[in-house]
Amino acid sequence: MKKGILLCMIFGIALWAPSQIPTPKTVHEKGCVRSGVEAGCLMVVTLDGKTTYNIMVAKNPPKPGDVIEFWGKEFQGLTYCMQGKAVKVDKWSRLKMKCPLPPYPGR
Repeated sequence: MKKGILLCMIFGIALWAPSQIPTPKTVHEKGCVRSGVEAGCLMVVTLDGKTTYNIMVAKNPPKPGDVIEFWGKEFQGLTYCMQGKAVKVDKWSRLKMKCPLPPYPGR
């Protein structure tokens, strides 16, 4: 009897827990690529200078100084970079323009 109740509780928690995890938001932005404070971190400052993203690109990442458009999902969790809103990038493309922002916004 106790095993049956315990199994029902575990099964109920298993069904309830995934519904409590928020779905990552889709992100689509354009901005200037910057080096992060931590080595190996890439930031994108939006063209209006209001938002900074910590972009995570699996292969062929953009270079600091590039202006890019990217699509991805918000990353749920902590990152090594500890700057900006973390985004796991699915796709990105380089834009044919120069960054209109100063090299290090806010300084």
